[in-house]
Amino acid sequence: MPRIVIIADTSRSMSERDLANAFGMIFEVTRAFGEVVVMPTDANVHAVQRVASEKDVELLGGGGTDMGRRCGG
Repeated sequence: MPRIVIIADTSRSMSERDLANAFGMIFEVTRAFGEVVVMPTDANVHAVQRVASEKDVELLGGGGTDMGRRCGG
């Protein structure tokens, strides 16, 4: 079971460069620690993905941002 959870902001305010940087950081973490859980979110959590390689993740979203929903607030 993965021990690291990454909440990736995929809201409309994220530029293509921001998303590319987030994608790169996710894979740096997987290379260092193995499988992680990625939750692509904007105002909603769009998926809970187990990620061990680039083919395992899809950064879904593109709406508004509400961090409170992401973190249980």
